[in-house]
Amino acid sequence: MGTKYEDVFIDNTRFSWMSRSRRTSKSDEVAALINQPKNNIKIMLFVKKDDAEGNDFYYLGKMKYNSFEDTKMACGDSVVNIQFDMENPIPNYLYNYLEGHTAFTLIFFDIPKNYSIFT
Repeated sequence: MGTKYEDVFIDNTRFSWMSRSRRTSKSDEVAALINQPKNNIKIMLFVKKDDAEGNDFYYLGKMKYNSFEDTKMACGDSVVNIQFDMENPIPNYLYNYLEGHTAFTLIFFDIPKNYSIFT
């Protein structure tokens, strides 16, 4: 059974992200995200464009940690589901466009070289 991540928008103000497999809330990379209110790291959301649109990314904005849950994927691997609040709501037309995508999420702490601002 393969790895299927369930990264989704809950609505246009909240995003639900799954860590890499075999991680818990005590893993360093996950703990850094959970402790964002204390360590002030910047978390920015980028979405890969559809292959037909090219190899660039849409920049959707900054996010702030909201909550987490240690859980398991269908294949049995441990993961952490983290919910983030968007600093600014995603415009409805863009939210509706992204709802139809299944594997679109990436979270970066630094801006990637090639990205597009989609406003």
